[in-house]
Amino acid sequence: MSAIANALADLEFTIPEEIRKAAFMNCEQASCGLNISLETRIREAVIQPRVIKDINLMGGAQTYIPLDFPVRSEYIDPLCVVYYIPDEFTQQRTIVQAYGIFFGVMGYQNTGAALSFTDNTIAAAARKVVDSARQVSPAQTSYVNMIAHNVLMVRYIYLPSQTAFLSCRLTNDDELNTIRTPSYIKFSELVEHAVKSYIYNKMYIKMGEAYLHGGQALGEFKDQVMEWRDSETLYRELRIKWMKIQQNFNDPEGRRKHLRTVVGVPQ
Repeated sequence: MSAIANALADLEFTIPEEIRKAAFMNCEQASCGLNISLETRIREAVIQPRVIKDINLMGGAQTYIPLDFPVRSEYIDPLCVVYYIPDEFTQQRTIVQAYGIFFGVMGYQNTGAALSFTDNTIAAAARKVVDSARQVSPAQTSYVNMIAHNVLMVRYIYLPSQTAFLSCRLTNDDELNTIRTPSYIKFSELVEHAVKSYIYNKMYIKMGEAYLHGGQALGEFKDQVMEWRDSETLYRELRIKWMKIQQNFNDPEGRRKHLRTVVGVPQ
């Protein structure tokens, strides 16, 4: 069971079905013969545009991407290079943050010379040979800017190296498979607060105008929804806590780097 499926299942125990149907099921869709499940409507109205969007802004997982062939590179000048990262290198995900460029095999080799302005397998191999003969130079540069979808511009201090790696953070996949099982409970709480906030903001004005359902006053329906007036605040507070949960439980590479930085061990 994925994190999204688990969160949708938990909603059955926290939000009455009658309220969920009133908020998410559209009578016009039913009259047109559209057979859309309640879980699909909640996912389309809340989880994808709100919850997934928010946690993707924090990034899903840190990773390293090699910048040698077949990554396409475009030289602006001998020290400035634009890299076009193929989607297959990011598992069809988006780079949300670029930390820096590591040279050599994760920073243990030296930078080398730019032999040409076109990349191919022979040039890549030749540049790696040159790398091993050059003097020791900085093992990392942070002069990296994202200029488009998975396109970054790098300003090198020394001549560019073919044995370079990009340290970056990616978004989550559409099904949030990067979220591990110990985080499911908190993710379900995040979805619960987001759904309650959506229902309250959508329905409280209608209920204030003596909105009727089936010819009867709402009664307990209204009382239950009005209890969720603080759901937006709870969602924002838990969203801040999710940043730590993401790093500690769902991003082992990011946690490893953080711990090595704290104790002063080289990356």
